[in-house]
Amino acid sequence: MQTKLRTATLAALFFQTGVLLAADRFDPAATAKTIAPFIDERTVAIVHVDVSRFEVAPSFDYLAKVRPDMKEAIDKARAAGSNILKQFREAGGHELFVVVSLADVPESTPFVVVPVANGVEDDAVRGALQRLPLGSHRRLNGALVLGAEATLDRLSSQRPAARPEVARAFEAAGDTAAQALLVPTADARRVIEELFPTLPTEIGGGASKTLTRGALWVAMGVNTSPPWSASLVLQSQDREAAGALRQSWLDVYKLLGGNRDVAVALPEFDRIASKLVPEVKGDKLLLSVNERNQGAELLRAAVEPGLRSAQAASQRARSVNNLKQIALAMHIYHDIHKHFPPAASLGPDGKPLLSWRVLLLPHLDQEPLYREFHLDEPWDSEHNRALIERMPDVFSSPLAKLKTPGHTSYLAPRAEGTILDGGEAVSLKDITDGTSNTILIVEADDDQVVIWTQPDDLPLDLDHPQAGLGGLLDGQFLAAIADGSVQTLHVDSDQEQLRRFFLRADGNPVDWNKVKGR
Repeated sequence: MQTKLRTATLAALFFQTGVLLAADRFDPAATAKTIAPFIDERTVAIVHVDVSRFEVAPSFDYLAKVRPDMKEAIDKARAAGSNILKQFREAGGHELFVVVSLADVPESTPFVVVPVANGVEDDAVRGALQRLPLGSHRRLNGALVLGAEATLDRLSSQRPAARPEVARAFEAAGDTAAQALLVPTADARRVIEELFPTLPTEIGGGASKTLTRGALWVAMGVNTSPPWSASLVLQSQDREAAGALRQSWLDVYKLLGGNRDVAVALPEFDRIASKLVPEVKGDKLLLSVNERNQGAELLRAAVEPGLRSAQAASQRARSVNNLKQIALAMHIYHDIHKHFPPAASLGPDGKPLLSWRVLLLPHLDQEPLYREFHLDEPWDSEHNRALIERMPDVFSSPLAKLKTPGHTSYLAPRAEGTILDGGEAVSLKDITDGTSNTILIVEADDDQVVIWTQPDDLPLDLDHPQAGLGGLLDGQFLAAIADGSVQTLHVDSDQEQLRRFFLRADGNPVDWNKVKGR
């Protein structure tokens, strides 16, 4: 009896385990059935995420390896993404769909469908997704749907359309953490062929039928956990259509490879493109990349230039903002004292003590620091020297590669006739060439930096006005103009025009047609 009981118990456990494993296994037909009530003849894209398997940390870990200098920002983004997933799971959510329908475009955003089961809390799910601009929410067809009110009203009364290609596309995407489907309808393809019989030359040209018949639907599957992988399947009308689309794919690569902007943004484009060519298999095009088949190397080659570009743009924007703050402080100083600050404060003996940057502190929200200076002592006195390391961030250039504490790249050009030439303080009425035609402050090269409190700046050679400039921005430099604006100028601009730009009253306003980069 005991033997029979043990056998029955083991059989029951085996059966239950099998059921659980089957439930955990990705079922494309069941996934398509779950989303079927929410798709119609105008649905063009569907994204499905298995939240129980989807991880954001590995992607951010990779970015941190590529850009260790951005680790703090990457760590914050990783924490935010992981927190959203954690909240969603704790709310009882296991999966979600994002759906795009032409019925909602352009008035509304895509809508999100969260299949609900016992224990799923609507408020908790909405709280987890609160950062997404999804609008309202409603329970429909056994799911929590988040989207615009007009979209929810449409879904409440719509008749779902039979879209058998959705199940086939999910099957092609495979058992992955996320699947993304592009499923244009036959009507949509027909409209494209009628309205655009020829594709734009920017994407290779040729008959639009190459695209509409070469990609009846597209499915992508992505696994985010190491080793990561991604696969792409394009379902064509037949083998001939698949081959034609592959050739167009290669033609687009060739066109992009000859584009100068692409070469600058993606120096390794040709090598990346050669590894991302789909193969024809029957009536499909197949492409797969994973961490083991050079995927990581390709991703690095593709991502790094973009990250560098984004970082450079961010640094440039921050430097422009710094210069604008400094220029504004200059004008506030002028409003109070009826002139711009002198190049340096002077002692009773006429010797320079502290730079104009120290004099601007009260107008840069740095009044407490200003009050700590002994204004009757030089910058390198025992007391004042201790304040060098407390240089405000506004004087620290994000573009500078040489990060020496207490040193600044924001300098006044010094030569006879500049605004801060070291002589008497200059007022607006002294800038007879016009404030929009006269440089106030520049961002100088790393080898020109000075201690911010020291009464030292950029010695300007009027015969070679570009000297000491352009090293931080590949031949360009930022300049705060006396009217408060900030301009980007090229060092290879006409030298005479650059010389005029630095002088406040030489009687020769700048000819902007000969100045590059404004």
